[in-house]
Amino acid sequence: MSNVVTLHGEKRWKAVIEYRTAEGAQSVEHYFEEISDLHLIIEHGPDWNFLIRCTVTLNRADDGEDQNSASKALREERTAAVRDPDHTPGQARAHKALKGTQP
Repeated sequence: MSNVVTLHGEKRWKAVIEYRTAEGAQSVEHYFEEISDLHLIIEHGPDWNFLIRCTVTLNRADDGEDQNSASKALREERTAAVRDPDHTPGQARAHKALKGTQP
């Protein structure tokens, strides 16, 4: 039994890797199931010294935009407030910071 859902009948992750070439920047899209596969994709691609950037997102309809969005953060704050009426925005981050963990 697996709890992994394959999204859109495709692979779970999407990486857009941008390389510097003689003709200018060139972007290549890669789709893969396990995040650990990204290492092999980069190692077997063009010379990594010419890598400009690599952007990894979940392969889903919103193109991964929701994973770090402000609307997602607000949703999480509202959910926390419903669970704990005394909750104030940023309270969870402040509590984690006091315990020495990252938010």
